[in-house]
Amino acid sequence: MVSVPSSPEGSGQPARVSTSRWPVEGLAPLGLVPEIELRDGFGFAVLRQRTLCPDRYPRRVGIPAKRPLFS
Repeated sequence: MVSVPSSPEGSGQPARVSTSRWPVEGLAPLGLVPEIELRDGFGFAVLRQRTLCPDRYPRRVGIPAKRPLFS
């Protein structure tokens, strides 16, 4: 479960996870699949782990600064 920004019109009902914030193609390499998003004065997205995370994650301390994933 991850925290997401809340919306003023929150209904408290489960909804599809925002693909603009949690794109499927970005989650897939980590073995994650978006499931639902809950909003009721707060916001949470449920991301289900379908496959094991690759061995390259998590990275050791200092490695992200030396070799960022995205540039």
